[in-house]
Amino acid sequence: MAVVKNLEILKYCPDYYKIIEQEIMENDMVSTKIIQIFQEYTFSIDINNKEQIELLKKLTEAVNKYFEDSEFKKEIANLMSTLRIKVGISNVFEFISKKIVEAYDKYLEFYTRNLYIPRWI
Repeated sequence: MAVVKNLEILKYCPDYYKIIEQEIMENDMVSTKIIQIFQEYTFSIDINNKEQIELLKKLTEAVNKYFEDSEFKKEIANLMSTLRIKVGISNVFEFISKKIVEAYDKYLEFYTRNLYIPRWI
């Protein structure tokens, strides 16, 4: 039953294996934590909860972007170093996942607004 659930969950994050198999430098603790959070959140979701599935899809995109874009990687590293978790938070992995997705959305919004358009003479 658990295997079926896991396979069902992996349909929503097709880049799962690409993400968890990233080669990480030995002293890169942020990337290690990002992968750990991604894995923990992925398999902790309720397959019937549409909000959690949508968050998982966005988290997959965000973590993928983290490993592909050095500017976004800096943003997330900064976020992770300053992130504070309140005592009353029951699902820490979901809380951190939401913060990563929020940073991803802000990054995409900023990036698309500030596209460089060369001026032709």
